[in-house]
Amino acid sequence: MAGWTSHARPLVMADPRLRRVAGAGILNPDEVTQDLETDPAMLKVSTRGEYGSRMMVQLARQWGAQPVALSEVAAQEHLSLEYLEQLALALRKAGLIVSHRGVHGGYVLARAPEQISMGEVLRALEGPIAPMVCVSEGAAGAVCAFEAHCSTRHMWLQVGKAISGVLDGMSLADLVPVPPQREPVRYTGMPIQLTEKGLVAQHG
Repeated sequence: MAGWTSHARPLVMADPRLRRVAGAGILNPDEVTQDLETDPAMLKVSTRGEYGSRMMVQLARQWGAQPVALSEVAAQEHLSLEYLEQLALALRKAGLIVSHRGVHGGYVLARAPEQISMGEVLRALEGPIAPMVCVSEGAAGAVCAFEAHCSTRHMWLQVGKAISGVLDGMSLADLVPVPPQREPVRYTGMPIQLTEKGLVAQHG
C-alpha cells in the first residue's frame, strides 16, 4: 500500500522525487520515469500513520480510565515522545482525541473506540487516501497529463476504494483485544437445605 507523504497530500509513492513533482501540480511522466527506473519506490504508509495508529490503540485500551500521558505511550510503544506530541496535535485538531491538563493530565479519545474508524485516524495523520495522486479523495481537476486516456486509472480507483473500505470498516475497538470472560460458577451437586441443625444435603 502506498504511503501518505504529508498531512496535506494524498497517499502516493513514497519516493521524494515523485513527491516533489506531484506537489508541483501536473505530473509530467518524462520528468519522473527515467529517474525512478533504477530505484523503484516501495508502497507504504509513513511513520505518521504507523506511530499515530499505535498511539490511538493505546488510548483505546485505556478508554474509560484516567487520561493517558504521552510519555506512557512512548514507553509502551518504544516511540519518540517528541514525535508523538506532533502527532497528537494533528489528532486533536481532527477531533479524535482530547487533552487534559493537570497532575493527572494526558489524552483520552474524543469518542468511544467503536465510534472511531481507522480511516478517520489515518486521514487525520496522512491526508486523503489514494494509491496514486490522480485518484485522491476529493481531487479537484486533472493532476496528470495522461489522466483522460490513462489505461490504469480504473485499477488505481479500485485499489483506493478497497483500501478505504477496509479502513473505514475497522474501528479502534477492533484492534483492542477483548479479555476473555469467565463463565459463572454453577453448582451441580446435591441440593442443600438450611435447617435447625445446619446445612443438610437433600437426597433425591
